[in-house]
Amino acid sequence: SQDSGSYDELISLKLMAAGTGNIYYSVNGDYPTADSQKYTAPIRMETGEYTVKAVFINGFNISSDVVEKKYKVEIEGPDEPQISVDSGAYIVPSVISVEIPDDYSVYYTTDHTEPTLDSTPYTGPIPMPMGNSQYKFIMYSEDGVASEIATREYQLTLQPQITLEESFNLL
Repeated sequence: SQDSGSYDELISLKLMAAGTGNIYYSVNGDYPTADSQKYTAPIRMETGEYTVKAVFINGFNISSDVVEKKYKVEIEGPDEPQISVDSGAYIVPSVISVEIPDDYSVYYTTDHTEPTLDSTPYTGPIPMPMGNSQYKFIMYSEDGVASEIATREYQLTLQPQITLEESFNLL
């Protein structure tokens, strides 16, 4: 559905064929076969270079010629999320918050994995947990274009206000 070329926006490529059968494709230049990715929905192309090859195989297992098109997509992504608390060691609890511009969303992980649209959505300030923790945040535009990942590491150790001996004496 799109001509080969350079684009500065997200592309959703639709593949079409006449007749009954299936379309198989690759986006990395590999020769498509019946073992390749089966086309079921538009192919989303974000920033990168793609060599799309597609083949139609009809109900009699007869293949069409392979069609090839090349795309270069360069999308300016959103800025990295701005986190309110820098990485470091803390002795007083803090609240971690993220500044989110209108029409953007932020997702995060705490298990050292890379955040995606399937990660936990950021909906408001997060209390810093006790001990060691790592947060990774990513921002998405309304078109689904991702920012760089912002990583913060915290170590929260609460310091007692009085010594053990002072508390014993108070009892």
